[in-house]
Amino acid sequence: MRILGISEGFHDAGSALIQNGNILKATHAERFSRKKNDRWLHPKQKIEADIVAFYEKPWLKRTRQLYAGQGWKSNRSQYDVSYYHNQSHAAAGFYTSKFDSCNILVVDAIGEWDTFSIWQAWMDGDKPHMKKIFSEKYPFSIGLFYSAVTQKIGLKPNEDEFITMGMAAYGEPLYSNKLKDILEYDNCHKGLPNLPWASIAKNEDIAASAQKVIEDKILHYVEKFCLHQNLVFMGGVALNCVLNTKIANLGKNMWIMPNPGDCGSSLGAAALVYGKKLNWKDPYLGTNITKDINPKDVVQHLLKHSLCGIANGRAEFGPRALGNRS
Repeated sequence: MRILGISEGFHDAGSALIQNGNILKATHAERFSRKKNDRWLHPKQKIEADIVAFYEKPWLKRTRQLYAGQGWKSNRSQYDVSYYHNQSHAAAGFYTSKFDSCNILVVDAIGEWDTFSIWQAWMDGDKPHMKKIFSEKYPFSIGLFYSAVTQKIGLKPNEDEFITMGMAAYGEPLYSNKLKDILEYDNCHKGLPNLPWASIAKNEDIAASAQKVIEDKILHYVEKFCLHQNLVFMGGVALNCVLNTKIANLGKNMWIMPNPGDCGSSLGAAALVYGKKLNWKDPYLGTNITKDINPKDVVQHLLKHSLCGIANGRAEFGPRALGNRS
């Protein structure tokens, strides 16, 4: 049976096609449309399949959108079955991992209502099981908070968070207590509230303060709830490699599927339909480029023009600047 998992409608749309546990193809919409973090699937991604699985529950998401004052937004995606947003994240991690049992940590911006969840996961024969043991709900959101800080320091939210993370290394966490209160008590969906001190603060110090806030919060939850030695970390916040290092320093065996954000949840939705672990080999799951390249021609081109670009192989499933083809 061919199963197509899809993730679209918010940002960074993606699709994943599996058959008998093998991942035939998994791709980002932006690789086809050339629109960074394109929210809608490209026609080439809508591959014929026996069943199409969606990565979240649109009807439940709409109740949260109404609560948040965003109005009623219709879902235009066509699918046969849907799963919860954090459930798809969790499955994308556990179903591709080598662990027979573990905790799963999911931290992202927002899906339906859950913004943070911790799961117990185990195998019963060849059947994976996942049980949610803790969650935080909107308006509390570590992902929305970090995006709001990204916007506050003049960057693009939902895209430039990696710059915020890098900028943090050049600052001091002078405002971590002030930002911690905002994370705990404010709704950051529309950005940070008015911060009188921010006008005189260095952006590097704001970034460092935000980084410390999310590290302290997540490490607290990991130490309190993630008691298993094996840990799967998923959700967009799992792309924060500085945070990941600190979690690993707790002595955990970690698995982060190389596409832990919403695009990667397309694979999680497909895996939930399949109901067994997937045959994960590597993240080279996108469109393939095959060219016969003569090394002598490359040398001659370099001697003449100084620069030469070569692209060969399959595109990576994950947010990569150059990656496998370069």
